Amino acid sequence: GTSVALTATAAAGSSFTGWSGGGCSGTGICTVVMNADVSVNAAFITTGPEPLDTWNERDPGVYENLWAAAYGAGSFVAVGEGGIVVTSSTGLSWTSRSAGTSNDLLGLAYLNGIFVAVGQHDTILTSADGMSWSSHTATSAISAFDTTLYSVAHGNDRYVAVGKGSVVATSTNGAAWSLTSIPGPVDLYGVAYGSGTFVAVGPNGLIMTTTNGTSWEARTSATSEKLWFVAFGGGLFVAVGENGTVLTSPNGADWTPRTSGIEGPLWSVTYGHNTFTAVGPYGAIITSPDGITWTKREAGTSLYLYGVGFGRETFMAVGEYGMVLQSDPLGSPSEYTLSVGKVGTGSGTVTSEPAGISCGSGCSAAYVPGTSVTLTAIPAAGSTFTGWSGGGCSGTGAC
Repeated sequence: GTSVALTATAAAGSSFTGWSGGGCSGTGICTVVMNADVSVNAAFITTGPEPLDTWNERDPGVYENLWAAAYGAGSFVAVGEGGIVVTSSTGLSWTSRSAGTSNDLLGLAYLNGIFVAVGQHDTILTSADGMSWSSHTATSAISAFDTTLYSVAHGNDRYVAVGKGSVVATSTNGAAWSLTSIPGPVDLYGVAYGSGTFVAVGPNGLIMTTTNGTSWEARTSATSEKLWFVAFGGGLFVAVGENGTVLTSPNGADWTPRTSGIEGPLWSVTYGHNTFTAVGPYGAIITSPDGITWTKREAGTSLYLYGVGFGRETFMAVGEYGMVLQSDPLGSPSEYTLSVGKVGTGSGTVTSEPAGISCGSGCSAAYVPGTSVTLTAIPAAGSTFTGWSGGGCSGTGAC
């Protein structure tokens, strides 16, 4: 007649999948009433480490500090010191690109179909693919303007970039930019858009919001710590800063302090796969499914991590001396990248159906899983197309 409650607890690297026998099933508590001999089985399987417990060092081929990373148009892009730009379709192999500037590029985002990079001396660059970049000069009513832009976001049909010395740059198309000034000596280090509002953060717990980039309102943040960056995801703003500061807000106006579990600064945060990831010095990486409960991750480096982005179901952290760390995938990528290379002594173009590749200039494109892509090669005058290799293609017909 004794009632016995059995509880199964999985060890690290294992998962409890359920009960069998004794009238028990499922994964909750198994209760057995002892009126005879009873056998109950508890099933466990090996799960291995969580993807965010494994960070893989990649070689971007540069040794300058990398300040920011983003993913879009089928490519990871990282930017940094001295105008450095590197790109990769998967994160494994990287290629240096010319951005046409020697100014430090401090902020980067993929917004409304283009990459936007900002940095020293009011630098603003845009690119459709991360490979070819255009420079834009912002018009200004501010006398003797020469400052630094740190971060950029897009929403409400406009781009908003924030920086040092009360200066904000805005654009409706990414090409024509204008500069405005927020009243008072205000530095803004990070900006994000969500729920119809831009949120920007700065020193001494400064948080400001705007809907248009020109009229700003200061908010109460419940901290005096310097705030370095802010991200939006899953209906929530997350701001990070000095001394492990983490704040969350559903609307940009009302903020709640959270416990991060670390004491050092957090310099960047991003959102992907229902997860926030923040990084900082000495290889600091923390993650959270909700912005409230945070888990420390082992990065395998003591170098400073300045920025983090998300793409192809992986997080990409970048930092000093060209450090690039990529997490294991959190799931199957929502898109795959098809890359085309042209070899030989002749010339010509390669196009795709559906559209995406026109090589030419655009020699890679991202497609959702299961997409059937047909490539056609057209030789230029004086050249002959001799055939395909790679991707399961051969011969001289369509690939």
